[in-house]
Amino acid sequence: MKNFLCLRFSKWSDRLESIQKKYPDLHNAAQMHKIRIKLKRFRYALQAVPKINYPEALLRSLKVLQDTLGLLHDAYVNGRLIDDILLEQKGNETLPYLWENLYKQLGSWREDNL
Repeated sequence: MKNFLCLRFSKWSDRLESIQKKYPDLHNAAQMHKIRIKLKRFRYALQAVPKINYPEALLRSLKVLQDTLGLLHDAYVNGRLIDDILLEQKGNETLPYLWENLYKQLGSWREDNL
């Protein structure tokens, strides 16, 4: 059984070593997300199989890279949400009204208090 697992993890780690050839664009959010998922699956599988020895440093490196890619993906998704909100606001008078209302209140406050 251990030989089978070693063979599987050997092939899996070979694929991870060549992953940048498959996904070379480090600025492409979709590619980086795919890499993150592959790293996550590898790390979880490695942790789940006690017959395979691994150094803790390897797990830490996998986790740090996975977390970094996750943060970058979150930033990308949040940026897209902000873009969508800004597009919606173009035809919406709510935001200009809120600014105008603030300016009126600020002006009144300054006249009365400063």
